Amino acid sequence: MNRPIPYVPSSANFVLAQLGKRAIEVRDALRGQAILVRDRSYEAPGCVRFTVGTREQTRRLLTALEEIWAEQ
Repeated sequence: MNRPIPYVPSSANFVLAQLGKRAIEVRDALRGQAILVRDRSYEAPGCVRFTVGTREQTRRLLTALEEIWAEQ
């Protein structure tokens, strides 16, 4: 990924990405591609949670996320 996205280190089965003001935009764009993520802005402002899935699901998420993030 050309633009690193800050995240909260974790040993759990998810990644909490710190997307700032773009959190809702990214969430909606991913959902538009049938990639479900959890908005955690009410607990951690600007954060979206990505649950770890299969290798193929993770590749799909990263590809979509890179495209969305590059649109800035």
